[in-house]
Amino acid sequence: MSRPPIPKEHGAWVMLGWPFLSAMLLSIRQPWMPADTHWLDWLQLVLAAALAYSAFDSFRRAMRQARARGDGWFAAFTGNDGFRWGLAYGFIALLMGYRLFIAPEHRSLCWLATVGAVSMLLNLAIVRGRAERSLIGELFGALTLSLAMPAALILTFGGWQVGFTGLWTLAFLFNASGILYARMCREAVVVGIESEGLPTKVRQLASFMLASFVILGVQIAGGKVSWTGALSLLPMWLMMRAGIKNPLIHNSIKSLGFTLLGQAIVFALLMGITA
Repeated sequence: MSRPPIPKEHGAWVMLGWPFLSAMLLSIRQPWMPADTHWLDWLQLVLAAALAYSAFDSFRRAMRQARARGDGWFAAFTGNDGFRWGLAYGFIALLMGYRLFIAPEHRSLCWLATVGAVSMLLNLAIVRGRAERSLIGELFGALTLSLAMPAALILTFGGWQVGFTGLWTLAFLFNASGILYARMCREAVVVGIESEGLPTKVRQLASFMLASFVILGVQIAGGKVSWTGALSLLPMWLMMRAGIKNPLIHNSIKSLGFTLLGQAIVFALLMGITA
């Protein structure tokens, strides 16, 4: 095989990483009784998550290269080096996570990993259909990356607890907001303010922002999310609002990346302190 492919989507690594910061802060606040988690358990989960994402990224690259082959796409996909590296990464991820999965208090990680595997297959189908950059494709990708939040919580508190669903919802809304915001800003920075696709991306971001209010309203009314927890999204909402009014608010992709990194840190801190 060629040398292993390295995922270049830095935003994805941020989305995988910030939930662990929130989980550690929540363990200090103790809204639930924290488990006696060894540092090795944390290391294994972090490595398993990183390797699982690397596996998906390798499969996705292979599918992108194979989808132009028409009827022969499957043979081209399985014969691609990316496919073989994906299998290797996935196998090592399972080895890393195996000891966590067999612990009785971590059995919830098993069905979460199953959800992740199914999600990966559906994501590959979206890539095969050339719809990965569509609104649905982006939202589905955000949902997949958001699996890191419940995984970190399960490890921190020794199993699934009432209240995790609300935190998972917050994680998805933040990740999806960041992805839609980034695609709008990239369009403005790379193509320009005169881009034909920019108005559509601005409308989609504004619509998702409104949808977030509705989703959170339902979650708050049902007692799944607290008012303080919902307000952890406020810095992101303020940035989204500013970006909708001025899509060129960032003058470069590098500036956009650092801004989103800062947003992830702020959101993780607020969520860990207030949720």
